[in-house]
Amino acid sequence: MEILKAEEGSTSPTYLSALPDTKVWRKSDLYMEPYVTSYFSHPSYADYPVVGLTHAQAGNYCKWRTQAVSKMLTRLNVSAPENFIYRLPTRIEWELVAEAGYDKKQQKLIAKKIDKFGESAKLYNMRFSEEGSDYNPSLYAPAPARSHLPNKHGIYNLHGNIAEMVAEPGIAVGGSFRHYHNEIVPTNMSLSYEEPQDWLGFRCVCEIIEK
Repeated sequence: MEILKAEEGSTSPTYLSALPDTKVWRKSDLYMEPYVTSYFSHPSYADYPVVGLTHAQAGNYCKWRTQAVSKMLTRLNVSAPENFIYRLPTRIEWELVAEAGYDKKQQKLIAKKIDKFGESAKLYNMRFSEEGSDYNPSLYAPAPARSHLPNKHGIYNLHGNIAEMVAEPGIAVGGSFRHYHNEIVPTNMSLSYEEPQDWLGFRCVCEIIEK
């Protein structure tokens, strides 16, 4: 966002149309009110996933990133594929990567964590059981993008933390800090959305286009 702001100006329609809707934090509960003013702008959240965007905004970011990376590679004279684009993954592409699992080293780390913490060992930033009368919404919130163990391809939080838009509009996958693990992870159940949410973000993929 800061690059776009510097290029276009803070009052330009291009920059303003790219900004996330920070009011999404008010939709769920009052505990999230501080996030309205801090999550997008405070340096403490620089490594957290972006939320509050529409499907169109996510697509526009992918287009902007394609152009920005192409310009950077040319300026730095870096050898790279001539034709590539950033875009949202299709649901099928996302599922293939999400089902990759962990390598042997990661499996050992997971086993040790489960041995130490038992059923309370959480491998994802999700809800793991029904809340009782002592339920506290403030216990559930986004985490930095590189939280928990990555899968065998080095990709973090394919399940949990923030649900992800895919190329097909209105479909989100992976679940988030607001969703239950046993509803999302075993079946890769998709979620539907019509507008920006505090639990919804996206992940770009880079496609190399062969001539």
